[in-house]
Amino acid sequence: MISVDFTVLSPDFISAKDFIGNFAAIPTYKTGYVSSITENSDENGTTYTYTGTVSLKMDTNTTSRSDNAAGADDANRALQQQLRDSLNKAAAGGVD
Repeated sequence: MISVDFTVLSPDFISAKDFIGNFAAIPTYKTGYVSSITENSDENGTTYTYTGTVSLKMDTNTTSRSDNAAGADDANRALQQQLRDSLNKAAAGGVD
């Protein structure tokens, strides 16, 4: 299990339930919550900042090694990038 804390800036208001619902499309999604939504207004308009945590089951993405290094630094970087891409896509409402 991995928990990812996030802060996302959005030009559109999305309810906390719908925002977290977007992450549910990630196949390894376990839980998630939004701890705060803040409205930010300035001369450029209004944006919303979402802060929260998403937990994902990562069993198939680790090895039996005690350090869960996936065998090489390159594999770790690739796994992190894949996770980052999936989270960004889910935050935007996309589905893999």
